[in-house]
Amino acid sequence: LLLKQQQNFLDQAGILRAKTLANGLANSSSSWVLANDVAGLQEVLQGYADTPNLIRAFVLSPRGQVLASTRNNETGLYVTDELSQRLLGRQPATPRLILADRDMIDVAVPILANQRLVGWARIELDQQATQANLRAVAIASLQFIVATVLILLLVSLWLSTSLIKPLQSLMGVASAIETGSRTERSRLEGNNEISQLGRSMNHMLDTLVSSEQQLDLLNRVYAAWTESVAAIAREADEYSLLTRICNILAEKIRLRLVFVGMLDASGRIDVLTHSDSEPGYIGKLHISIDPRSPYGQAVLARAIRQEQPCILNDFLGEPDTRIWHQSAREAGIRSVAAFPLLRNKRIIGGLAVYSERAGFFSDNIITLLNGLVNDMSYALDNFDRERQRKQAEIELALAASVFENSQEGILITDADKTILRVNRMFSELTGYAAEECIGITLRQIACWPRQGALDQTVWDNADAQQCWQGEVDSCRKDGRHYPQWLSLIKVVNPQGNLTHYVVTFTDIT
Repeated sequence: LLLKQQQNFLDQAGILRAKTLANGLANSSSSWVLANDVAGLQEVLQGYADTPNLIRAFVLSPRGQVLASTRNNETGLYVTDELSQRLLGRQPATPRLILADRDMIDVAVPILANQRLVGWARIELDQQATQANLRAVAIASLQFIVATVLILLLVSLWLSTSLIKPLQSLMGVASAIETGSRTERSRLEGNNEISQLGRSMNHMLDTLVSSEQQLDLLNRVYAAWTESVAAIAREADEYSLLTRICNILAEKIRLRLVFVGMLDASGRIDVLTHSDSEPGYIGKLHISIDPRSPYGQAVLARAIRQEQPCILNDFLGEPDTRIWHQSAREAGIRSVAAFPLLRNKRIIGGLAVYSERAGFFSDNIITLLNGLVNDMSYALDNFDRERQRKQAEIELALAASVFENSQEGILITDADKTILRVNRMFSELTGYAAEECIGITLRQIACWPRQGALDQTVWDNADAQQCWQGEVDSCRKDGRHYPQWLSLIKVVNPQGNLTHYVVTFTDIT
């Protein structure tokens, strides 16, 4: 760029100098040209002979004859070169830059007399001085480039020695990370960019390790939940189930202590079962539901009162729990969480979990443990439902036994008086087998011929008073008549709608 600018500047200066000389020659030779005085013109041109860098100066006629020249042997000759021919043939007559290259500058200025062209004044300058100046600039530029390269090499060497070791250190950390190590850290110090990069890498590694630990913890909580659900499906005893869940949580999630506390009628929370770890801490644990009691500030007590999970991620920093701080320090407990446990939609106690890490219970872990406690509540409801089902089966079996072994004849109909069921004594008293009666109405069997299958008054009284009883005449299947004491009972559902009739009778012969 410097050479280009210098060349342009020198070319413009040479052109301007040539034009100035040509204008001077044109002005000083116009009168001699008009007088056709070759000797005078020659004297004028001799004044230009010593001009620096001048190749030649000469005056041309409009037809191209050399009227005078600094080269005496050219006088009287005609110019025949292409550049001169183009000059002579151009109109109007104005100053011309005929040639400007690295060797020569050729300028022509018209010689005018009364606005009439009488000749041309031409100056030819060589470019030796210009080329010499350019060579000097080129040498200076080359020297500058060489000096700059040397300086850059020195700076590069200095930078390489000051940067290569920190970069190698970072590469070592990166290689360790690539092999799976998470303990390597950059030890670069200072405020330069590489040290800042090292600190950023350390922060990234810390974040990565924390994320991996949190993910591993969540996976262990999921595994504990899955195993606990399997235990819910397998265990038939609720105490065994709760004990098993406590041990699963302590083992899988690596908790210091897990226990289930139950609320008694006096407001005390007793430990029903717990994990095998830290029995000493359990022995010192006293919990009350009373918020005015110092033992009422336990995490589980708060969870039961508030009817929602209670989390203390800095258990030893909580002033309200200071009566347990010494025992917690000895047991290595730093954070506690408690979740209320329900049975038939009523809080009966809760699950308490203890960790040796402060800040252990993140939102994700709390959500998962809360879901597990909901499953535990569902399992307790299932135990109750199973007990109720077994009790109902016993009661149904008892009722069926009473029904079949009763000394009274019994039949049951639906609301339309279609017979649904009869007992053994019914068949003995009437002579009709059960399969002969079930599915037909009372009017379709001949047990009460004189009452027309029990007249409408009987049914109206039963509907109005829920029951009717009295003596009726009955007929066995073989045609023999005998007196019966008969009771008719109307059965309704909880909404008061008729569902069945129950008829009982006995032979009062």
